[in-house]
Amino acid sequence: MKMWKPPAVLAVVFSAWLLTTPARASAESHGVMRVEDNAGLFSSAGVNKAKESFEGTSFKAATHFTVVTFGKVPEAKRNDYELVKGDKSRKKSFMQDWAVELYKSKRETGILALVCMESGLVRVVTDRESDLHRHFGSDQCEHVAKIFVAGLLAGKGKKGVEATALHDAALMNSAEYVSSELKDTTIPEKSTHKTRNSGSGGNSIMSYVCIGIAVLLGLWLVVGIFRALTGSSGGGGGMM
Repeated sequence: MKMWKPPAVLAVVFSAWLLTTPARASAESHGVMRVEDNAGLFSSAGVNKAKESFEGTSFKAATHFTVVTFGKVPEAKRNDYELVKGDKSRKKSFMQDWAVELYKSKRETGILALVCMESGLVRVVTDRESDLHRHFGSDQCEHVAKIFVAGLLAGKGKKGVEATALHDAALMNSAEYVSSELKDTTIPEKSTHKTRNSGSGGNSIMSYVCIGIAVLLGLWLVVGIFRALTGSSGGGGGMM
C-alpha cells in the first residue's frame, strides 16, 4: 500500500506562519553595563568586576546600566555651568538636563548615572519603561546617586589605591542595587492589535492568508489519511 505523503508546500506554509507570528521573548536576558570613566575614578579591575556582576545577572527583560564620569565640566557646557555654579538648585537642574542630554545623544536605554567631580553632584536618569513598568523611578534613581556620593565622599582627601578602592566599591554597590531592583521585573509585550494596525497591514493580511491555506491543507490531510486507510493512492490507475 502506497503511503500518502503530505505536500511539500506544507513546510513552506508552516515557515510563513512562523515568520508572521510575533516572536516570543526569551525567558531570561543578561544585563549590559557600560562605564565611561573620563574622570579616572575607577580601576580597570573595579570596572570589570562590576560589569561581570551586572552582566552575569539573569533579568526577565533587557536591562542596561551606564555610568559616565567627568573630572571637569566640558568646554561645550562651561558657559552654562558658570551661570549656575553658585546656586545649588540651579546647579542640580543643570546636571539633570546634562544627564538627559547624554542619555538621548547616546541613545541609551535603562539607567544612566552622570558623575561630575567639579560640580560635586551625581544625577541618575531612567527611561519611561523602567520607570512605569519596572518601578525604577525617582526614588530608585536617587538611591543610586547616594551610593556614588557616599563613595566619593569616603574617598575625598585620600589618594591613589585607597581612594580608587572606595570608588570601585561604590561602582559595585550601584551595579548590585540596580540589578537587584530590576532582575525580577518585566516590560509588558506590545499589543498585537497596535502592531497589526501600524504600517501597511501586510503582516495581518499574510496571517489571514496563512490561516486559510492551513485550513485547506488540514482538509487535504484528512482526505489523504482516509484514502491511505481505504487502500487508495493518488494519481492515475485502474482495476486489475
